[in-house]
Amino acid sequence: MKQIYVSKYFDSINYNSKAFLINKKTMQWVAIPQKLSYLVDYVLNDKKDLEESSVEEKEAIERLASYMTDCGLLNSCRNSDSQQANPKKPLLVRIQITGKCNLACKYCYNESEIRQDTMSWDTFKNSIDLFFSHPYKDNGIKFLIYGGEAALEWELFKKSVEYIYKCSETAKISAHVCLISNGTLINDEMVKYIKDNNIGIGISFDGHMGYNDEMREDANGKHTTERIIGTIKKFKGYPLLYVLTTITSKNDNALFEIADYLNKLSVPAAAIRPFVTLDRASQMHELRVNPANYINGLKRIVQGIQEGSLYNIRVEEILRLLLPLLTTDQLYADTTRYRCGAGRNIFFVSAKGELKGCDELPNQKVAPIGNVNSRLFDFTSTNNAVKLITYKEKQCSKCTWMYICRGGCPGNACSENDKLDSKYNLGCAINRSMYPYLLDIISDNESKLKEYFLYHMRNVKGSEIFSEAGIEKQL
Repeated sequence: MKQIYVSKYFDSINYNSKAFLINKKTMQWVAIPQKLSYLVDYVLNDKKDLEESSVEEKEAIERLASYMTDCGLLNSCRNSDSQQANPKKPLLVRIQITGKCNLACKYCYNESEIRQDTMSWDTFKNSIDLFFSHPYKDNGIKFLIYGGEAALEWELFKKSVEYIYKCSETAKISAHVCLISNGTLINDEMVKYIKDNNIGIGISFDGHMGYNDEMREDANGKHTTERIIGTIKKFKGYPLLYVLTTITSKNDNALFEIADYLNKLSVPAAAIRPFVTLDRASQMHELRVNPANYINGLKRIVQGIQEGSLYNIRVEEILRLLLPLLTTDQLYADTTRYRCGAGRNIFFVSAKGELKGCDELPNQKVAPIGNVNSRLFDFTSTNNAVKLITYKEKQCSKCTWMYICRGGCPGNACSENDKLDSKYNLGCAINRSMYPYLLDIISDNESKLKEYFLYHMRNVKGSEIFSEAGIEKQL
């Protein structure tokens, strides 16, 4: 064999009966039976005497060396640990059209003063103009508009949609609009407008069996489940509908049941995300999810996909986890210098026009970058909070999943630990459990999970996290 050098990003893990050889930076990988993992020693150690090996064994070693080279685990020269090019990401702009809301959700994170704010048209227009002048605008722009309850400002919303589409046509830049709503105020006229204009619609719903009513009452203390389900049914067959479910300690043992229920309602996509103790909700520790319950719920959803019962619903958390394992896509635009895309290709504009890198960065910890009405800032400025601080932590530096986790969401980490430079422990627990579990499944040629991933990736329209540019067969 020719002289080779082992990549500094080489790592290996054992799971069930398999050994996975992984390039931690590019997430290229190869799976082999654990009983054959001794062959790796022959590949890595040129002092091993191959003369005593059988012909079949020599062929297996050469084939394994070839696979490992293709994955970037082995190199014929020392300076070839280059990272694969990452697809450019569209801008994701989250705009809070109002802080006012007709519900009184127990875990709402909006502070009382924010609940009185409503964005003016001038502020909204300045926000749109600002991002159509952003250096990354040519990658496309996704506007996520929410509240409070965005439907309370329906006329302002329609005016903004028309202006966004006008700017998009004039500048020849693709733009997509998504409305986030609690679903209790959406009438037939609104449904028609949303469908006619290809607007994404996200509806918040925390599940049946009493979960939603316990957490999401209206301002008069009345239950909301029947009204929300009625709205979801109005969008049956609409591909740009998705449901946002907040998982708390009240429903963290029912992830599969919630996904199954939404699937039976013909909901095309769902985001089933853990509750975060952010801002007003910062002291609601009793609502934090049990990590084991949440992880077991994700695994049951994967089993449902494998068995076919949940194949038709796009569960965002599962696709997000599969993304770096099945593609060259690394989720964020910059894969080395920053912890996430906040302040670079992800932005948040409050109802007052305050610009932040993300709405999940706690207000008391991270000051706004500026205000869209003054423009006294430039887009080269990035919040220090999103730099890869956790790379300096010993507990993260040697982790197999470091380059795709990066310490987790800095906003969620701060809400969890009250420190911006901390690790998001719940995210860490999820990754360390789910990535080996998923690798074990997708390395099986009979797995439906790869087919599920590609099917839903190719049918994603207006998703906030995915691009199709990175889809490539792993092996």
